[in-house]
Amino acid sequence: MDNEKQQVKLDPEELARTQVLNLEELRQVAKYERKVSKKPAIICAIIGAFMIMLGAGSQGFIMYTQKNMTPAKQTNVSERKAKEEAKEPEKVIQALTCSIQSLNNVNGTNTESHFTFAFEDDQLKSETKIFIVDMIAGNAMGQSSMNNLLTAYKAYEGTNGTVEGFNVLTAPRESYGFSVTTQIDLTKLDMSKISANIQANPQLKVDFPINTPLETVKGGAESSGYTCELTK
Repeated sequence: MDNEKQQVKLDPEELARTQVLNLEELRQVAKYERKVSKKPAIICAIIGAFMIMLGAGSQGFIMYTQKNMTPAKQTNVSERKAKEEAKEPEKVIQALTCSIQSLNNVNGTNTESHFTFAFEDDQLKSETKIFIVDMIAGNAMGQSSMNNLLTAYKAYEGTNGTVEGFNVLTAPRESYGFSVTTQIDLTKLDMSKISANIQANPQLKVDFPINTPLETVKGGAESSGYTCELTK
């Protein structure tokens, strides 16, 4: 009977002790779970913060790059556009070559004249004149006429270097003739320095003043018997 009472008496105590142990185990388990559960949360929080910082940094870098590059690009485009607008239109360059022949002259020679007029935007700027003299083979007067003309034209070479924009050069053509090349740069020439005897010679004279229109030059040359051809 006493043993049964003692057994009855001990059961509640054992039960209480067991409950205390169970409670303590539950606490340990709960504590462990809190530690374990906190680590993923902390790790996730750190990763999340890092990603936010990374995203903010990337966005900031992109905005900084755009801020610094866009104005430069716009400036380059604006400068290029301004240059294109400010670029002067190309000038139209043309050449008018007018030629004439005179064969079986009474002085025993054959002659040719080739005048080339240079134009910019339809206005005369310069002229090159080539005069060719050849003696007629077998003509008694041809040799002396050719020699006399060569001497006369060589004398005009003395003006070279004294009149800016005007130059005369003679050159032999084997033993049967010679050529005279006269270069006239109207953009540099002072007409007051051109002598009367030069202006009296069709092969040397300044035919037209600077900026004479192309059609005026062409019409004047053709009316004098020259055949003209326009090239670009």
